[in-house]
Amino acid sequence: MKIKGKVKNLAPSLLINIMAVTALFTVPLRTYQLVNIIEPQTGFYARYDITILILYALISVACLLFFLLSFIDGAMPAPNLPRGKNVFIGVSSAFLSITLLIDSIMQIDKLIALHNKYDLDFFELLYYLVKTGGMTALVQAIFAILSAVYFSIFAISYLKGKEYYKTERVMALFPIIWGLCRAIQRFIEPIRFKNVSELLLQLFMLIFMLVFFLSFARIASQVNGEKSMWLLFASGLSASLIAMTITVPSIIVMIMGKSSLLYSHYPVAFCDLFFAVFVVALLLELVPSKLEIEQMNKSEVELIEQTEEKIEGVQ
Repeated sequence: MKIKGKVKNLAPSLLINIMAVTALFTVPLRTYQLVNIIEPQTGFYARYDITILILYALISVACLLFFLLSFIDGAMPAPNLPRGKNVFIGVSSAFLSITLLIDSIMQIDKLIALHNKYDLDFFELLYYLVKTGGMTALVQAIFAILSAVYFSIFAISYLKGKEYYKTERVMALFPIIWGLCRAIQRFIEPIRFKNVSELLLQLFMLIFMLVFFLSFARIASQVNGEKSMWLLFASGLSASLIAMTITVPSIIVMIMGKSSLLYSHYPVAFCDLFFAVFVVALLLELVPSKLEIEQMNKSEVELIEQTEEKIEGVQ
């Protein structure tokens, strides 16, 4: 029995609502954890607390729902990005581009600090990075800049109402490589993933982010994007939920004047927050209206009736 796209009247906006409601619970829970049960020196949980189980359960159930409902949703829009001018997508893309540049600067700063610490020349530093696996930081910095350029083009496209991004098929792959470098850096951390809460959340966020960027690249470039829309919604909302759960509580703690409680090894990545903003802005514009859903269902019913009539005519 075919399951994909089986539920015809399931509006994709429901998925965004689930994400928003879940975030209303996960953000306060994570803020509580940062203030009360996480060691700022190590990033480890100092003690067991019921909020740990609740937080992971909420995120797991929400992500499962995103993928399940996206898969069975028969009202998913066609694999095309919105056309014409769109200020929300343009501005969110611009902010994502800026924060990607900030991420690049942060990675370069790490490399400079490493150079100064060990007093290495360029080739010695390069050898050290290859030997220790730190080369991904250099590659991440490079592709953060290239990804920023791509999203700048994307922003200009929507602010001017021109589809410049459609011709940049190779550049659409740059965010995927950037995310992959980030994921590799997290995987080679020589610590126990389950103990460092920030690292575990980041790993899952980056995995979902990679799936989103891959689906996004296919749809934006019009290359094999026919089956990518449900993945765009599912992975994008999953990554956005976790990104907000990571970044927003850290910003709240900073505003509270308690920055000393944050684990310094994982500074706030504003690119993750604006990635979430970009995803939500994009998906909100992609969600079909109630009238469009009714028209899609009507067209499908007419197609089925025409097919049945042809079969009866042949018989």
